[in-house]
Amino acid sequence: MPLVYQKVLSQELRIRRALTISIVEGSLHALMLGAAESYFGALAVELGHDPRALALLATVPLLMAAVSQLASSGLARRFGRKTIAVGGAVAQALSLAAIALVAHDEMRALTPLLLGKTAFYVAGGIMTPAWNAWITALTSGVSRSHYFGRRSAISQAWVFVAFLAAGYALKWTAADLHTFVVLVLVGLVARLASALALAMQADVEEPPDELASWSAWRRCTAAVRQGPLRVATYLALLMFGCTISTPFFTPYMLRELKMDYGAFALLSATSLLCKAIVFPIFHRLAMHHGLPRMLLVSGTGIAVVPVLWAMSSHYGWLFFVHVFSGAVWAGLEYSSFQLLMQDIRAELRTEFFSIANSMSGVLQVIGALIGGALLRSHWLSYAEIFVLSGVLRAIPLSVLLFQLPKLRLPGRLRRVPTRLMTVRPSAGALQRPILPAIENEPPAPARVPSEFPRA
Repeated sequence: MPLVYQKVLSQELRIRRALTISIVEGSLHALMLGAAESYFGALAVELGHDPRALALLATVPLLMAAVSQLASSGLARRFGRKTIAVGGAVAQALSLAAIALVAHDEMRALTPLLLGKTAFYVAGGIMTPAWNAWITALTSGVSRSHYFGRRSAISQAWVFVAFLAAGYALKWTAADLHTFVVLVLVGLVARLASALALAMQADVEEPPDELASWSAWRRCTAAVRQGPLRVATYLALLMFGCTISTPFFTPYMLRELKMDYGAFALLSATSLLCKAIVFPIFHRLAMHHGLPRMLLVSGTGIAVVPVLWAMSSHYGWLFFVHVFSGAVWAGLEYSSFQLLMQDIRAELRTEFFSIANSMSGVLQVIGALIGGALLRSHWLSYAEIFVLSGVLRAIPLSVLLFQLPKLRLPGRLRRVPTRLMTVRPSAGALQRPILPAIENEPPAPARVPSEFPRA
């Protein structure tokens, strides 16, 4: 057998082994999300944090994670994308150790938990673009839609199981803080195991992109000039309205409704499961009805969700609300992914999404602080906060109505591979596209309806 052929065969075996290990790594990451990270908000409630602190804990880490992504490409070029990905996973495990210490010692001050949670999300923000580029290179010779579909389905299942198991563990132990310690430690072990799985995977050499020599500032400037800022602006304004209320759904259920953790976990898992089932279906819906209509209908549904929360606290009603919420958030994420990627060079997608997420993050911090101040001062009740959030979510729809017809809509839809990022109690699992793995010329031949719905 020629030496060259042996090398090629050996490389193919290493890549195949790496892709198999990556599915295991995704499952371990999902176990960490479901058992530990998903209950950070509940831990903050049990530690007695007030609405202002809950607002900061829910938004500041996400903002810092979005900003930190801008440093990822430079770090990956200097140290290697595998090193950054493995290092980020280890840093997240260390952050979980700090959060476990906060729960064990019952530290009720805001700073320790805020620092631990921020470090956790910043580590994830830095490692995600590096991991995205790495897994994209590994999957260059396989069907990405099949591979990522399988990987995502297995990860979603693990999140669902881990989230429910953790919720019922908290129910059976009356939400004792030591149970939170155990859950966070389970997440820590799972994250360390996933870091080991990352370290076991092969990396492949890939030629640098055309913009590799550009500075971070130049890449960001080019991304802003090319990017569809109308959609990013709508999403940022929408998230401002959302975070008037979203940090407070967990304390509302646990404190105000005195819901036990079994019921809380079942409700949240319902939206998670609904979103996981519905998200792939939106590709077909968009092919038939068009992205404008999908984005408009989904945005309207998201504006209705908090109003539905305010209408009744009956468990059966909230179950329906969670199903509805998971579906409309899936529609919004799918349609916004497609529109945000339009006209963006593949080499600049990470920078553009980081900028868009940073815009959204700043407004989320402001919105959450306003909502927290209104609740803390008793100016508004939970129900009134929810209605206010619904109104503020609806206002950006006017921006959408005027701006979306001006966009150049894609003639074809891309199959979007996604990765789990976090779990929100009322909206299911938050997913983010694996940007480098999205092909510029998608294979789907069908033309996407581009007409904007008329009144």
